[in-house]
Amino acid sequence: MLSLALAIFVCQFLPAQVQMAKVDFPVVATNRSHTAFSKSIFLIDTTYTPEYYMQKSKNQQTVAWIMLGGGFTMGVIGIIGVNETLFDDAANTYAAVWLTGVGLALGSIPVFIASSHNARKAATLSLKNQRVLVPQQNSFVFKAQPAVTLTIPL
Repeated sequence: MLSLALAIFVCQFLPAQVQMAKVDFPVVATNRSHTAFSKSIFLIDTTYTPEYYMQKSKNQQTVAWIMLGGGFTMGVIGIIGVNETLFDDAANTYAAVWLTGVGLALGSIPVFIASSHNARKAATLSLKNQRVLVPQQNSFVFKAQPAVTLTIPL
């Protein structure tokens, strides 16, 4: 029971969905004789915006492509080097280069997956009033109609 109570108590202080940050704003307290500055602490919402996730996705995708290209290049260099120096001492070095290249190429896969997850987080669903052309007595007029829009930044 004590460990369950302790776990519940600790979970109260863990950030869940909304991240809050303390920000100090100067508050002016005026008195008849003088003006004093005091600090007041406010909590503001610091959840990430769709633009943040889109930029993060683009950065991850760039890193993943660099890892894939570098890994492929190192793999090819390692294979060519091992074949040319099969019975030399340098064959072990080229084998290490080949293994590093394969590791880099395989390591790019999770980065591509993380990039796609962040791109999906960047897609926003919102409610907007959309102008719709509606026929009305021998003419057409625009009327506002509520619509659900899905915005996917490219």
